[in-house]
Amino acid sequence: MTPLVLRGVVKRLRKLEAQRPPVLRFESMRPEIHRLVERLAPSHSDREVIAAVDAFIAGRIQEFWADATRDHNLTTAQLNELATQVRAYVQEVERLNEDVRSRFVDMNGAVIHALDRVTNPDTPFFDPIPPHTTEGQR
Repeated sequence: MTPLVLRGVVKRLRKLEAQRPPVLRFESMRPEIHRLVERLAPSHSDREVIAAVDAFIAGRIQEFWADATRDHNLTTAQLNELATQVRAYVQEVERLNEDVRSRFVDMNGAVIHALDRVTNPDTPFFDPIPPHTTEGQR
């Protein structure tokens, strides 16, 4: 993986950030409620009109919750996908970091040994990095 992957992740995060969540707009419902009341008021009781308005508002709230739930689930799925990409990148970086750290430790041992040999030539020789053995060679 490359840092280009992270650029893509950041770009997608910015798009997600720019999205606007669904909003329940009461102002847009007001004219519809007025029309509903005007239509029902002459021939229905107050209780029936109130029940119709309540049902209308409850329906709009259900639509809002359905939109909000769909939006939430979609955003969560996209964030999980991005998290998976970032997790894979972090694991690769950690593996490479461990490789570099291991090589650094090996080089540090070799440099210390070389400095010991230069400062005190009578120091017994030993290989700071043991030869790699394969299965069966011990």
